Amino acid sequence: MSREQRAGGTARRRREPEHRRVRGLCLEPADLAVSKFVAGREKDVAFLRVLLRERMVSIDELRRRIGKLPLPWSREAPRMLATVETIVR
Repeated sequence: MSREQRAGGTARRRREPEHRRVRGLCLEPADLAVSKFVAGREKDVAFLRVLLRERMVSIDELRRRIGKLPLPWSREAPRMLATVETIVR
């Protein structure tokens, strides 16, 4: 099981034929948003506002994904959920 799956999210690995040794993670917007919450920097909060404003992620999906975070990040869930509430006001 990958780290992304253990975190309750999904990520797709993509391998380009001409660059066989290069891998990139293509995160779903909600997974990216949760990773920004974990980082908790001001620039990340600004980015989250844009994701929510442009309806690239839903508040309900963010709450679900935050609730699925494994330790040690799950300890930060109350802070992250409070941040969600301040962003949507």
